[in-house]
Amino acid sequence: METDNQLESLPTNERLERLKSGAKDLGYKELAFNLGRYMVISASRKGTLPVNLQGVWNTFNFAPWAGNYQSNINIQEIYWSCGPLNLPECQQPYIDWIDDLSISGTEIAKEVYGSKGWVSHTTGNIWGHAAPIGGIKWGMYPMGSAWHCQHVWDQFAFTQDKTYLRNQAYPILKNASIFWLENLIPYKGYYITSPSVSAEHGALMTEKGLNPAFHDLESDKYQYNIPGVFQDMEMLWDLFTNTSEAALILGEKSFSDSLLAARDKLMPLKIGQYGQLQEWNEDIDSPDCHHRHIAHLYAAAPGRQIHPTTTPKLAKAAKKSLDMRGDGRFMEQEDASGGNWARAHRMWAWTRLMDGERANKIMTEMLTEEGFENGLTYQHAPYGGNGGPELYQEPDGLFCNFQLDGSGALPGCIAEMIVQSHLDEIQLLPALPIEFNSGEILGVQARGGYTVDVTWKGGQLVKAVITGKTNKTPRVRLVNELIDIFKDERITFIH
Repeated sequence: METDNQLESLPTNERLERLKSGAKDLGYKELAFNLGRYMVISASRKGTLPVNLQGVWNTFNFAPWAGNYQSNINIQEIYWSCGPLNLPECQQPYIDWIDDLSISGTEIAKEVYGSKGWVSHTTGNIWGHAAPIGGIKWGMYPMGSAWHCQHVWDQFAFTQDKTYLRNQAYPILKNASIFWLENLIPYKGYYITSPSVSAEHGALMTEKGLNPAFHDLESDKYQYNIPGVFQDMEMLWDLFTNTSEAALILGEKSFSDSLLAARDKLMPLKIGQYGQLQEWNEDIDSPDCHHRHIAHLYAAAPGRQIHPTTTPKLAKAAKKSLDMRGDGRFMEQEDASGGNWARAHRMWAWTRLMDGERANKIMTEMLTEEGFENGLTYQHAPYGGNGGPELYQEPDGLFCNFQLDGSGALPGCIAEMIVQSHLDEIQLLPALPIEFNSGEILGVQARGGYTVDVTWKGGQLVKAVITGKTNKTPRVRLVNELIDIFKDERITFIH
């Protein structure tokens, strides 16, 4: 991307202050791109454990959140960039950890649920912890395995490595699916999950009914296990779809068909009274709720169930939900709102919903409002690291706990502003912000085993070179329009 050469001579702290003042600095975002990519590369390589919340850069006596593998978004965010940036070897430690987790998860499925298959919950660690733990608002989260499996599938989708699919990925996917085939609950003519909590979020019973604008409260009137958690439906839609495709590739058609049959019986997504994508079956969402988690937006990102070109009404509802939740901090509701990982999820969701301007706005705010002067980002919390450096404490009494998830997710999000591939097609320039008016990116990976180089100027495509591992011709879309890659002179397809 084009940058101002004069800015390149300034130290990052001065560039950050300029960015905070509203000045443009595209080069600073390019630095953040390269820094996030570097940190994933340097913290997660063959033969290592997967990277945790602080990676290898923990500066606290005791890492915040114990430096765990938090599996209701954080570890997943760290690895979101690996596919688009062609870093499968960096994601492999995460896949290997999931493989090990499925062993203990099989025991949890048997002992806790009396089921076959495997399951895991919110918190994981280096010893393969898979059971529910901690408070109900965040511990009762049986969708850890389903979200992990999204990465297991994506590793194949990008690499097309059938040996990996057959020997490692498919057993993980299949057994995670088997658990849920045994544990779906009939409800109002459809299947739901129970018990389950929409990530760390519930609602307070008031005189007017349940209200999720009040949350994280210690009250006997506060409910977390609310029927019809759409986060779960979306993750299971993804799990069953991906596992079905894997089963079909490996010749298990009957199992593939059974997964699609179960998927079609999941409670369908609903649009609520405000035009929003509902978080629960009951239409209780509130415009006053600005909770940090947006788990019910999984279907837009990182899932593939909602997109403007395939499900325009649901995509519009997803945008409404994002607008209602807000982009930043709402301390009158919760200290932990507006942290780096929460903004990164919103940033990715707007990118998948083809609104590069909104995504870029949130990216800028994450780097400035939740950013250190070295380009890294943090999560707010009312406590430090049990003896962590005082420089991480802000005047409002909160601590700036460095976490890798926001920084690790940023490079992949920028790549997806330029190339997306989650809809069985290659989308060029789907969410290009005006600030990224002209530029070039090389070596972006697309699902299906394609490598894509893109050059653009004035917001318009100049050239795209698509290199495939097979003779299969990709379906290509430029923003909203399908194009014939053999007739469009801007496209070169090499196989």
